Amino acid sequence: MFVDGDVATELLAGRAEDQKKRGDDFARQGKTEEAFECYREALQLQPEYPEAHNDLGNALARRGRLEDAIAHFREAVRFRPRYSKALCNLGNALREAGKLDEAEDSHRTALRSEPGWPEAHNDLGITLTRKGKLDEAEGCFGEALRLRPGYVEAMNNLGIALLQKGRAEAAEAAYRQALRLRPEYPEAFNNLGNVLARQDRKEEAARCYREAVRIWPGYAKAHHNLANTLARLGQHAEAEASYLEALRLRPDDPDVLNDRAIAFSDQGRFETAIEVYRTALGVRPDYAEVHNNLGNALRQIGRLEECVASYHEALRLRPNYAEAHNNLGIALRTLGRLDEAAACYTRALQLRPHYLDAHVNRSMAWLREKG
Repeated sequence: MFVDGDVATELLAGRAEDQKKRGDDFARQGKTEEAFECYREALQLQPEYPEAHNDLGNALARRGRLEDAIAHFREAVRFRPRYSKALCNLGNALREAGKLDEAEDSHRTALRSEPGWPEAHNDLGITLTRKGKLDEAEGCFGEALRLRPGYVEAMNNLGIALLQKGRAEAAEAAYRQALRLRPEYPEAFNNLGNVLARQDRKEEAARCYREAVRIWPGYAKAHHNLANTLARLGQHAEAEASYLEALRLRPDDPDVLNDRAIAFSDQGRFETAIEVYRTALGVRPDYAEVHNNLGNALRQIGRLEECVASYHEALRLRPNYAEAHNNLGIALRTLGRLDEAAACYTRALQLRPHYLDAHVNRSMAWLREKG
C-alpha cells in the first residue's frame, strides 16, 4: 500500500508533535533525560520543528548546557524568524553565557515581533541591568509592570536595578511590594535582605534570609547571605552552619569559601582561614581577592615572605587592585623595606585618591624615614 507524500508528511508531523508533548510532560515532572529523548525523537521525525528546538533548548539550559541550548534556540529562530518566545530564550541563554550584546539584540528582536509582551520587557531589563544600563533597565521593568500590573518577577527585578542605582529605599519598597503580591517569594526575601544588610540593618536582613531558606531550603545564595550576616552579628556557630549548607548545595563555590575564610580570620582563626583560602584557590586560581585575603591571614601570623608572594599574585591578576598595593606596602614596611612600601602606598593612592588607610600608611612611612 502506498501512502501519498502529503499524508506521510502529516503522519510524521503528528508523531513529532506527540513526542514533543511527551517531552513537555517529562520536563514538567523534572525528568530531564526522558524529556531530552522525546525532543530528540521529535526532531528526528521533523528536523524543522521550531517548538521542539525551543523546548529542547530550555531543557538543556536548565542543565547548564548553555552552548547546546543556544544552538537549538538559534535553530528555532532560523525556522521561524519571528518566534518571540525562542528569541527571548536565546537572549536569556546568551546572557547567562556572558554574551550580553548578543543577548540584548535577541531580546530587542523579540520585542519588535511582540511589543506588548511583558516577559520580553522583563528579560531585556535583566540583560540591561547586567550590562549596567540601569536607566533603560528601569524603564523595561516599568513597561512590563504597566502591561501586567501584578507581575511580581518584574517588581523584584526592578528592585535589583534600583539598588544598583543606589536607590536603596525605592528598592526596598519594590521588594516589599513583590512580597505583598507573593508572600512566599524566596528571591524577593533574599533581595530585601541584601538591601537591609547594605543599610547595616543586620537583624532584619537575617530574618529575611531565614524566610528565603524556609521557603526554598535549597537556595544556596540565601544560605550564603545568611551566613555572612550571622558572621557580622558575631553568631559564628550559626554562620558556620549556614556556610556549610551553602557549600553542600553548591560544592566548592569559591565565593562561599572566601567569605567563610574571612569569618575565620575575623575570629582570629588564621590557620583555619589559610586552609580555606587555599581550597578556594584550588577551585579558582585566578581569584585576586582570595590571594589578597590569604596574604592578610599570612601576615597576621608573621609569615611575611609568603604573604608578600600572595599580594604579588593578586596584583599580577589585577594590577589596579588598590587594597593589594596597600597591603603589600604594610608587609614590606614590616620587613624593613621602606622605600618599596612607600611606593606601594603611592600607587594605591594613584588608583584611589581618597583611600584613607593608604594616606595614613604613607604618612607613617614618611615619618619613619625622617625619624
